[in-house]
Amino acid sequence: MFFADPERAFANLRRGLASGGRLSFVCWQALAENPWTFVPMMAALPLLPPIPLPSPDAPGPFAFADSTRVQGILERAGFSSVGFEDVHRTLRIGGGADLDQTVDFLLQMGPTARVLRDVEPALKEKVAAAIREALQPYAGADGVRMDSAAWIVTARNP
Repeated sequence: MFFADPERAFANLRRGLASGGRLSFVCWQALAENPWTFVPMMAALPLLPPIPLPSPDAPGPFAFADSTRVQGILERAGFSSVGFEDVHRTLRIGGGADLDQTVDFLLQMGPTARVLRDVEPALKEKVAAAIREALQPYAGADGVRMDSAAWIVTARNP
């Protein structure tokens, strides 16, 4: 999902596999299907300067959300028997840390983190407070738990 030219990258990986070899990887489904990242982002967006949204095909954590696109990439790279397993799990965000530590963790990743590098400390505090409020319903004794959706993708080298 982070390859600039995924077809070329997967073709290269396929050449390294024996005939009949299997490729398997996990990638995120759509951002909206992953509350663990969608909820904090939506809480932060109204407070931040406009963030240029990347193309859905641009390299990034959600670049392989569209299974039809991924199937095409893999088939054009020479793979066959492309399959997708729909996996939904509850994640402990920040590894089971408390709510404040989880907010700190989330503020250090993704597009929100990039924007926050260049803003005043007061705005960072407002964003942190908004994210904390949005995550509060998901917080419990064992940390912040939120749903996720991923694909387990498999393919064969013919």
